[in-house]
Amino acid sequence: MTGAAWASVALLAQLGSATIDIRVSDSAAVVDARYRILDAADAVRVVVIRFPRQRVEWLDGPVLRTADGLYEGMVAAGPSQLHLRYRVIGAIDRIPLPVPSLALAGSAGAVSIRVTGIEALRLDDAFPRFARDGAEFVARPTSVPSFVRVPGGNRLFTNRVADGVVLAMVTLAIALGLWREWHRRRRARA
Repeated sequence: MTGAAWASVALLAQLGSATIDIRVSDSAAVVDARYRILDAADAVRVVVIRFPRQRVEWLDGPVLRTADGLYEGMVAAGPSQLHLRYRVIGAIDRIPLPVPSLALAGSAGAVSIRVTGIEALRLDDAFPRFARDGAEFVARPTSVPSFVRVPGGNRLFTNRVADGVVLAMVTLAIALGLWREWHRRRRARA
C-alpha cells in the first residue's frame, strides 16, 4: 500500500471501540484484543511494543513482524472488525497491547480493558486506572494504551514477600552491626 493510499484509508476509517481481555497466570498473560472499525478499511497498521524479558506467541489472527523493538504490520480488517490474540511469556508486570493506527471515534467508554486471573492488584500503581468488578479488574481509558501495567499480580505478590524478608534480614544485620560497634566503643572507654 502506497503512502497516499494509506493516508486515504487512515482518513476514512476510524476506531469505533476496543475490547481487550487479559487473562493472567503465574508465568504468562493471554491477550484477546477486538476492535470495531467504522467505515471499514482494507487493512490497518498495528503496532505492539516489545519489552525486555518477554516473548510473544501469536495464537489467533495475523503474526506481526519484528522491527526495531516492535511487532508491526498491516493487518487485513474483516467486515468492520479486527481480532488479535497472543500470549506474553516472561515478565508480565507490563503487558503490551496492540495499537491500531486509527483515530478513536467512539465516545467515553469506547475502550474497555479487563484483567482476570489476578487475586490482588495494587490499584494505585496500575496503568491505566483500574477498578475492581467482582473477580475482574476493569479500565476504561479514553484511548488504546500501548501497554497495561499490572503490579501486584499472583507471581509479583510472591516477589514482594521475598523482597520484604530480604529487607528485614538486611535491617537486622545493620542493627546487629551497630549494636556490636556500640559495645566495642563502650568497652574501649572503660
